[in-house]
Amino acid sequence: VDGKLSNAHVASAQERYGISERAVRRRWSECKEMVNQEPAKLVIPESRRKFCGAKSKYDKEQLRADIAALPAEQKTSYSVIARAMNIPKSTLVGLNVVDAKEVNECRNNAKDVKNEYRESL
Repeated sequence: VDGKLSNAHVASAQERYGISERAVRRRWSECKEMVNQEPAKLVIPESRRKFCGAKSKYDKEQLRADIAALPAEQKTSYSVIARAMNIPKSTLVGLNVVDAKEVNECRNNAKDVKNEYRESL
């Protein structure tokens, strides 16, 4: 008390609001200043994390639909998919729009087709 925030209350606020200890203590001191050193209720605005960072130029669902429409030969790796769609490979990886299992299946199928072709020669 005496305007100090106990460690138990800090831990509780951290868990409840999903923020760091430093943020809890900073909010507490801001609240104390607003009410001229009187005990204040901890006020934490809604998380703004979802609004951080650069916005993507690509729609995830549209990318998934475009990737599904690609033929299997063009799904053998992230690089091949990116080249076929004319987008950076980092976009595919960063947006997590390509299922790694699907890429592996297509790669294995392509290897099988190549091996069959070689054997037929």
